[in-house]
Amino acid sequence: MEVVVEDEAPTVAEESSSSSSASSSSSDGGGGKQQSVVNYLPCAVKFDGPTEVNSYFQVKSEKDGTFTSHFRGRELKGAQLELPASVNGLNIVMGGGGGGGTSASANTWEVSGSFKSFTVWQHDVAPDCAVINDYLDFMEVSRAIHGDNDA
Repeated sequence: MEVVVEDEAPTVAEESSSSSSASSSSSDGGGGKQQSVVNYLPCAVKFDGPTEVNSYFQVKSEKDGTFTSHFRGRELKGAQLELPASVNGLNIVMGGGGGGGTSASANTWEVSGSFKSFTVWQHDVAPDCAVINDYLDFMEVSRAIHGDNDA
């Protein structure tokens, strides 16, 4: 599985045709970082440069709240998951600052955006989000066990 992050926020069109890869962006209000659209795909994408994602990955909303799309000729079914209120999703990029490939830039990480939800995709059938929800629930359990007193 691979996570694909688009540094663009979704734009909701008509009731049954929202696109999770629209071409607008919005600030999250904290530090000017963009809200990002995140898709968890059941495949590997080796390309990591800029592209017109919304030209190639068009998403159709279904009446049951799921999504349908096609990628490399295969039908994908998707479901959107919200992160728990205590969890912030961050898009992190390596080698920021234009260090020209030096070891210092290879150890530099920058936050390029954030997200509060993501779409999980599966081939041909709606994804079973139970395992991912278990991972998200584990973060809450871990916080309770280890006593995160920041709240």
